[in-house]
Amino acid sequence: MKSDFTALTAEIVLLVAVVSAPILIFAMIAVDVLATDETLTVTVDGMCCECVSRMAAAELRELNSVRNVRFDLPAKTLSVTVADTGENVVTDVWRTLQRCELRPELMVWRQQHFDEARMESLRGRQ
Repeated sequence: MKSDFTALTAEIVLLVAVVSAPILIFAMIAVDVLATDETLTVTVDGMCCECVSRMAAAELRELNSVRNVRFDLPAKTLSVTVADTGENVVTDVWRTLQRCELRPELMVWRQQHFDEARMESLRGRQ
């Protein structure tokens, strides 16, 4: 009787594993496929040369949410492609630029404008 119960339990566990595995795999793929990258643009004072721009880009790439960084030295702007991670990405990028001794002036993300005053208000909420 006990061996019948054990065999039945093993069959149920196997059935659950066989049925759930494709669902889990699909869910993992869907999360990756549905994740959208977005680009934010930052006007930066202090981007005086290509060396400084490359250093800032390298620091930004260290952030988990950052996928790509492009800089336009004459326009003094950075275009940062990020994974959609919510509002934290804005403060993370801003702080990273400040740590690089650059002065971000304006960031545009999701049709919203972030300047120093707005960044201060966001820091107050965190």
